[in-house]
Amino acid sequence: MSDQIGTIIRPYVSRPLLNGQELVNWANGLGLEDVIAPEKMHVTVLYSKTPVDISVIPLARDAISLRLHNARPFRISSALGLPIEHPKIDETHKRYLAIGATHDYANGVFRPHITLRYDASEKDLDVFSTTRGFTGSLELGAEQIEPLRSGWRP
Repeated sequence: MSDQIGTIIRPYVSRPLLNGQELVNWANGLGLEDVIAPEKMHVTVLYSKTPVDISVIPLARDAISLRLHNARPFRISSALGLPIEHPKIDETHKRYLAIGATHDYANGVFRPHITLRYDASEKDLDVFSTTRGFTGSLELGAEQIEPLRSGWRP
């Protein structure tokens, strides 16, 4: 199956993290290694293997500022992600689900998040079990959408 046919695609929706260095500094300070480069950090809003017509949902062009309080990373398949909650992100996610998109993760559960590291281990999660989670402000850029790449690996 093709990744894209006109405006019908398997959508991957994200927002770039504009101040990722703050998050990298926090994670490195706790001993987490191989953290994603700050310029590649983003919030994953939707990861859908089901094609939908993206022309019916306009992309949000506004930036978002949000403040996290003691946010603790969680496992996403083999990755480590920081959960992100914001009404605009939740609204976007729900709009895509309403037109037939799915959230296709191995465990069937999806939460918008910033991936901190790929190929995370239990040891990485242990780092956060005895320390305070991330508290700070994050700046997110405008929504971006692209076709989901089959078999993508970092």
